[in-house]
Amino acid sequence: ALAKIVAFVKKTIGKLFGGKEETPEQKKKRLDDGVRAGVAAVTRLQGRAVTAVLIRPVLAVVRIRYKMTSLEAVEQNGKWAVKGVVNPSITAPTPVPATAATSIYVDEATSTLKPMYQGKMIRDTFYKKKYRTGPSATVLAAAAAPSGTPMPARLVPPPGSPPKVVALYFCMNTGPKGPNHLPVLTKGEGTFDHNDQPVVGHWNGTGNNTTQGNRNNWYDDAAKLEFQCVSCNLSKKQGPSNAVYLPQVGASFLGPRDKR
Repeated sequence: ALAKIVAFVKKTIGKLFGGKEETPEQKKKRLDDGVRAGVAAVTRLQGRAVTAVLIRPVLAVVRIRYKMTSLEAVEQNGKWAVKGVVNPSITAPTPVPATAATSIYVDEATSTLKPMYQGKMIRDTFYKKKYRTGPSATVLAAAAAPSGTPMPARLVPPPGSPPKVVALYFCMNTGPKGPNHLPVLTKGEGTFDHNDQPVVGHWNGTGNNTTQGNRNNWYDDAAKLEFQCVSCNLSKKQGPSNAVYLPQVGASFLGPRDKR
């Protein structure tokens, strides 16, 4: 997408100026035209989280084409403006919100999370801790053991005790089992887990370049959840030793409350 915008800028700016001495009026016109082209280029970036890092290469093309001393994005009243310098300089506003001005989680200079939000804090900050009732109920219904399923010996009450009525479920884990795997279990002996990928895999794949709402929707998607015994769940969570949360984020990343 960024390459298309740069191509658009190159196409619409026109030819380079000649090397003759310019009058003050010609310099002023070049400055005005360059800043106007910069505003148009930045405006085309709308529809995503627009940061200084994203804007910089786009304005670089405009600056070179118009032979300007400098052309940069500056924050003005919560939105981006384009400041150009030939001699003299002008600053013109754009309609694009200035993401960097309200950045909470991201170091925009490096497009990485700030240190206090890296590592395990990624899981705690950018992913939910509990599942919504609707999806979890759907998964439990799919895991429910049919009537007549034998009660596991550990759940059978001692002789002389009243009969015990308890809902039974199957462990839905189809992969390697945990060391204390329970094929049939009660709700209290199990937990929910994702069957497509662990949270760290989602973050490193697409979660680091999308919104908090999209991450929450993935987390609560019943089609990607299964009910497992605790042993299987803990065994899966150990995962490979190199499964770490990467600190890099993309241009479309947003954290809680749609803040970047």
